[in-house]
This record gives sequence, structure tokens and C-alpha cells, in this order.
Amino acid sequence: MIKQSGALAGAFLLCLLVSSQAEAQQVKVTSVTKDDVRLHGDIEIVVDGLEILLKDNPEGKKPPLLPYLCFLPPSSACYAMKGSTLRYISKDTATLKFTFDRKASDVGSRYAWNHILGGIGPFKRMYIASLGAEDTGPIASDQSVTFEVYPSPWSQIAIVVLVLLVIGFLVLVFKTDILKDPKKGNERTYSLGRFQMAFWFLIILGSFTYIWMVTGDLAMPETSLILMGISGATALGAIMVKPNPKKTAGRDKPPLVSFFLELLGNDEDPITLHRFQMFAWTMILGIIFVAGVFKDLAQPVLDSSLLTLMGISSGVYVGFKVPEK
Repeated sequence: MIKQSGALAGAFLLCLLVSSQAEAQQVKVTSVTKDDVRLHGDIEIVVDGLEILLKDNPEGKKPPLLPYLCFLPPSSACYAMKGSTLRYISKDTATLKFTFDRKASDVGSRYAWNHILGGIGPFKRMYIASLGAEDTGPIASDQSVTFEVYPSPWSQIAIVVLVLLVIGFLVLVFKTDILKDPKKGNERTYSLGRFQMAFWFLIILGSFTYIWMVTGDLAMPETSLILMGISGATALGAIMVKPNPKKTAGRDKPPLVSFFLELLGNDEDPITLHRFQMFAWTMILGIIFVAGVFKDLAQPVLDSSLLTLMGISSGVYVGFKVPEK
């Protein structure tokens, strides 16, 4: 008797599984918005078999639906766009309307959107659009949609302004004394402290602008402010020491070679260890910072030990300027 009831229960569960699989095969995305979509923008999705998708689950509740974006073949990665909002459902036209949104405070939302928007790529990217419950995954779809990563026109304007600022700054570096120590006699030479200050200013300005263009976020972590503070204090400390050693090693060299020789050395030593140390750590941390921005769409929150390391290398640089006098 027990064996018969167990067999009946197994057969019943098998029937339910086959039935649910058959129903799932009947649900499919047949059309999506043909216009370009973007973060904080809307997308409309038309579903064949909408009544099956909206069936109550065993608890008597409709499953919360989310839009999905999937990479084109050969990749099969799909991501639920957490943080997005379901605006309405039209049963007459079998249409669902979502508004794409990203919650920076939600780990799952950041993870999904970082894969869709992160990295260096074209202004517009093609994805397969679908929808579904978060726990069941997307329903079948072959409908592609163009996602505008950098919304126009403000993103394009910001890029042009940022490029002009960088080009203008580079021109000032080689045509003026913007990165040079105070005059000693009739000469001014490039300052490593001022270079570090300008380096972090440009990186943080560029990353802030990039994140705003892609996500609309305006957050500035404390570590970014600390980095700018350390670099500013280094440049100020170098001026207060006022050694300004002679740097004639690169006087007859090409401008770029002369630039690095003046940053890293003086008359007695073409390249000094304390200068090279600060320059090396500045460049490595800058690369890590920029990579984190493109990967996570946020300015990295650096560990306190890294900030301490940055402060130590800057302090050693300022300290060694005294015997250079």
C-alpha cells in the first residue's frame, strides 16, 4: 500500500514537471522596443503566453518580474536587471513596460549592471532582451535591443569637454611653468610633487565624469578626497622645504626626456631612489584606480594600508628634499 502511494506521488510530481515545462515552452518574447534603450529609460516587452507567465505560484502570489539582458551568441550570459521597476502590464496587448534602474546600494544590482555597462566598449551595445522571475531566469527570446551606454547629448558634451581639458593641460605642461618649481635664478624645473598633484586631480576628475555619464551617480568616496589631500600636501610640503636643486641633466634632451629626468633626479643623481619610489607607487596606484572604475563603475575605496603607503612615500620624498638643498 505504501509502495503504491509512493508511486502515485512520484507520477503526480512527474506530471507537474512535464506540465510546467510544456507551459514554459509556450511563453516567449515576440517583440521589444525598437528604439534605443538606456539606464533610467523604459523598455516595452510583448510576450506570447502572458497568462501563463502571470499565473499565481503555489503561495498564491504572482512572481515579481524583472527585465533581463543577455549577451549575444556565442556567450549565453544573462543578467536580471535588479533595481528596475515594472510600470504596467497590458493583458489586452500582452505588453509589459519596465524602467531600467540601478541601485548602487544593492550588491546584486551593481553586479548585473557592471557586466552590462562596465568596461571599455562602444557607445551603443547590442543585447537580447527578455524578462522573468529572478529565481527562474529569463523566458525564451530572440529579440535584440540596442542599449545606449552613454546617453546623448550630455555624455558626448562631457567627453568633448574632458578631452579638451586634458589636451589643454598637456599643452600648458610643456608651454608654461604650471608643473615647475619656483624660480631659482633664471631657471624653473619640473616638480615631482606638482606632477603627483596634477596626476590624481586628472584621474579623479576623469573617473567622476565617466561614472556620471554611464550611471548618473555623483558619489565621491572619502579615499578619493584623501588621495587628493595627500598629493596636495606633498606639493605644498615640497615648496615649503624650498631646496629646488639644480636639474641640468636633461637640459639638452628632448622635451619628454627632459621632463622625466627633472622629475626623477638632480645634478648629483640622474635618478634618485626616493623620487623614483614615489613616482612608481603613484603610477601603480593610478592604474589600479582606473581599472577599478571601469570594472565596478565606481571610484575604488582603497584600503587604509594603501593610503598609508602613499603617505609614507610622499613623506619620504619631502624629507629627502632637505639634504638635496
